[in-house]
Amino acid sequence: MLNGDVLVEANDLAKHFAPEGRALWGRWMQGTEPLKAVDGVSFTISRGEALALVGESGSGKTTLGRLILRLISPTRGSVTFDGTDVCWRSGGRPCGPCASGCRSCSRTRWVPSIPA
Repeated sequence: MLNGDVLVEANDLAKHFAPEGRALWGRWMQGTEPLKAVDGVSFTISRGEALALVGESGSGKTTLGRLILRLISPTRGSVTFDGTDVCWRSGGRPCGPCASGCRSCSRTRWVPSIPA
């Protein structure tokens, strides 16, 4: 595969949520360890390919989708869309949820699945 064929690339993507004293999915988090919703995910999607995320409830599928679309900020890792890093602004500052209409965000959409 040529590098120019890569449309989406995730590298060591992770999202950890803070534990103590915060409600997450209607439950109070206990302990001191962060909840690792996504940890160390890497993949590439070439032009014309599709990727299906399959897993049990709570395995991080939705969180991964939100990270790719920059609806939430990653704890670490990077996502590039058509050669542009969507997780970091110029100057090395992490992006938050995007509302700026930047090049990468204006070309992506969240399409939730609807069970048949």
